Amino acid sequence: MMDKEQVSYYHKMNLANRLLPLKINGELKGFITFFIDNEIGKYINRYPWDFVNDNPEGNTLYIDQFLSNKEDDNPKLSLGVWFNIKQYFKQNYPHVERIIWVRYKNGKTIRRECYVHS
Repeated sequence: MMDKEQVSYYHKMNLANRLLPLKINGELKGFITFFIDNEIGKYINRYPWDFVNDNPEGNTLYIDQFLSNKEDDNPKLSLGVWFNIKQYFKQNYPHVERIIWVRYKNGKTIRRECYVHS
């Protein structure tokens, strides 16, 4: 169950068109929340459930959350899904040049970055 903070965050992200459902064969498998800006520091260092206004004309798309339903076949589908996600961002946000996703695992910071038009 989600608490009020989480419900508020997802509601605001949806209203701002910053929540992207991930569907495979018409079935919801997960979703992504994201911000667009030129600088990502304010998104990385904020409280996870705070909604922050972004800069819709920015050149960087920061993936805030990337959640899936954790089914066994997800790893097999991930490359195709990632290709479709990049295509979606390329078509809907043509000014965005790169996608950044920062995660923390086992005490380490993992930063992934890709260029949308490559």
